[in-house]
Amino acid sequence: MVNPLFFALVSYFFWAIGDIFGTVATRKLGGFSTTVYSLALRLIIFSLYLPFAISYFKYLTIDLFLIIVARLFYWQVVKASELSDLGVSQYGAAISLLPARGEIKTSDKFPIAANKNSYLVFANPKEVKDKKATSQALSEILKIESASISANLSKDLLEIFFDYYIK
Repeated sequence: MVNPLFFALVSYFFWAIGDIFGTVATRKLGGFSTTVYSLALRLIIFSLYLPFAISYFKYLTIDLFLIIVARLFYWQVVKASELSDLGVSQYGAAISLLPARGEIKTSDKFPIAANKNSYLVFANPKEVKDKKATSQALSEILKIESASISANLSKDLLEIFFDYYIK
């Protein structure tokens, strides 16, 4: 009888040869053709080994079955909560990406819509006590004429708005 260790080494050697063949052939033939040829080559090599090892397969199948069942038990029962938490953490992350707003320009680079910081300043004319002092203070801050602000504060409105752009 032939030593099973010899056949194990032979199959291991041909497995490595198959991987090298697969890498080279994938580059030259493509993925599907390589898979078909690699499978055919491995079946031929395995068929040479099969007649000598048929008596060992009955023990191997029982051992392999028990190993697979034990491994499934480990992943599905022992590590279940840890793997579940890991899965939730992969899908539960929220990432906030704030895009930079662009400017819209014509073909001659004239800005149609530009990015500017703007603030809305408003006043309720009915609650302003000293209109002259208020219009003077606002004109210095907003760089608007004091007369324009005073005229708006004299109107009988609930509120007035002043557009203020930072230049």
